[in-house]
Amino acid sequence: PEDGEAASLALALQLEEEGCLLVAPEGFADGDAASMALAMQLEEEGRGPIGPDRETLAAQFAQYETELDRADAEDSFKNGEHGDLMASKRAREHLTLETMEAATVYTIGHGHLLEKSFFELLSLNSVRVLYDLRPTDYRQELHGVAPCFTVRALKASCKARGIFYKQMTLGREGAYGTLAHLRSDEAKHILMEVLWQAKRRRTAFLGRDEVWRNDPRLAVADLLASLGHKVEHITPGGSCEAHERVERMPDWLATEEERLRKLETQRKAGELKRADKASASRSTEAVAMTLTREREELDVGRELRDAENQTQLQLAQDRLVRLQRIADENGALAKGSALTGVPQFIKDEAVARAVKAAQWKKAKQAEKQAAAAPEASSSGGAVGKAVPGGSGDEQLLVQCAICDAMHPWSELAAHDGVCAACAGVGGAVGEADPAVECLACTREQPWSLLQLGDGLCPGCFEAASVGGVSTAVPSDSSSASASEAPAVPAPSGSGWRSRRGKAAAGT
Repeated sequence: PEDGEAASLALALQLEEEGCLLVAPEGFADGDAASMALAMQLEEEGRGPIGPDRETLAAQFAQYETELDRADAEDSFKNGEHGDLMASKRAREHLTLETMEAATVYTIGHGHLLEKSFFELLSLNSVRVLYDLRPTDYRQELHGVAPCFTVRALKASCKARGIFYKQMTLGREGAYGTLAHLRSDEAKHILMEVLWQAKRRRTAFLGRDEVWRNDPRLAVADLLASLGHKVEHITPGGSCEAHERVERMPDWLATEEERLRKLETQRKAGELKRADKASASRSTEAVAMTLTREREELDVGRELRDAENQTQLQLAQDRLVRLQRIADENGALAKGSALTGVPQFIKDEAVARAVKAAQWKKAKQAEKQAAAAPEASSSGGAVGKAVPGGSGDEQLLVQCAICDAMHPWSELAAHDGVCAACAGVGGAVGEADPAVECLACTREQPWSLLQLGDGLCPGCFEAASVGGVSTAVPSDSSSASASEAPAVPAPSGSGWRSRRGKAAAGT
């Protein structure tokens, strides 16, 4: 009984504090008041819970769990200076580009700025993190930039100034340009890491051109702005310009994917023509300068250690293999950096790729020859067919352009499509050989004979070579006397032109 009275008293005090206890009328004992309070409590419990329903509470707790998972995924990246944010499984499961918190991101383009001016702009805007998003070619390399803005130079310069630098290419040729690359998961992961850094420190991403409207970073900034983030473009003057949404991408950016896909198709088919080298680059002076120029040394071990993830490691290995292959093929004339400390697996891979490239070229040449043979046979000109040669390879037979006789192309190529017999005659069989006056004696001779002596008959040519006859055109009086003079036989000479002249004249 004492325990029951104590419980009733405690319940009464609780209800009194909550304002739910009614004042008992006079004549009610304390036990009756406790019973009344207990009845009221049971009545309240029978009415059901007060507050949100279970579904609302479940949704709230699910949201709390999502926020905690997202925070844990972001915390797994630690200080953000090692590895990639989206490398962990937890980050890929709980982080998306659309759910990233709003942040302010800066952009800057180096253009033709000096290195000092470029870093002054970064310091003026207190940028502490720089992401290099500049697009690369199909070999993952940057071309056409100043030496101070290469990846290696920027990494060293930023480290000396306390700026965190990281290259994460957006818009490379292998991804078919900036707009096509932005639709991929890889690009979204890159932008998520940029936003993660921007939430904690002032972050900027790098482009090529100083004017953001003329640079591919225009598309990157427009995508971030569409997701609710603030984008500020650092101008060459040092001020910041807020990004303005564009309704339509410029043509040079919209047609980039189509152009790169066509270029890739031509490269794979072997139809991409390389630029012809000027004769100056093959001169003795150019070769001597190449041999005397000191080549930059590239430490292979350092290149492999600088790779921050598996993708960069694979790209570094491909680049080193290509440089080793060029060095094996060209030797001292090889262009580019000279590799030092090359491991054996790099050398073996370079040899294997060289063999594969040679086989590919041989197969392409065979395809072109096979495709050219039917075209030549169906055309109205020279007709050719392949016959087995003595060495086991197929030898192409082609008609002579003059006598229509079938000869191996190796023989006709020496005389521009004419056989040796027709090349000695100098004209087609049955055609009239025009008579042309000699430049010295003005006597008419067959043109096939004069062309052997550069417009001189055999006699005048031999005399001119000795120095006894002038090649000037004679006057009218001298030409009349020369026309009455008897024909001068071609003197015997030891020159090759004299022998060809005799053979052509039938002497």
